[in-house]
Amino acid sequence: MDYRKLNIMGGLRISPTFSLAETAEKIGAALGGVRFAKDSPGKYDEFPSFSAEAAGLSFALLGIPDLSAQVTPINDFEFQIGMSFRTGESTETCDASGYYLRLLRSRTDLSVVDL
Repeated sequence: MDYRKLNIMGGLRISPTFSLAETAEKIGAALGGVRFAKDSPGKYDEFPSFSAEAAGLSFALLGIPDLSAQVTPINDFEFQIGMSFRTGESTETCDASGYYLRLLRSRTDLSVVDL
C-alpha cells in the first residue's frame, strides 16, 4: 500500500466522569505525553474542545455543548482522530478507532466506547 493514499481516522465516545480538561490530560499522558490545548470558542462549532497534533495525526476532544445548542441530547465527550494533513491522493481509509479504544482502556481510567 502506498502510504500517501492512507487516510487515518477514528472516533470514540468517553463518559464525562472527569472534566474536559482532566480528560484531555489523561488522553495526552496515554499517548506518551502529548499536550492538548484548549481551543478558542467556535473551533468545533458549539462544542468546547481541546486539540493536539503528534506524529502526523490530529486529535480533538469535544465536550458537551450547552443544552440550548443541542438538537439531540449529547451525553458523552467525543475523541476524534485524523490526519494532520491530507492530499487529494488520500483515498484509502484506515479506521484507527479500535487501536485507540484499546490504548485508552489499558492506559487510563476513562470509560471509553467506540462510536
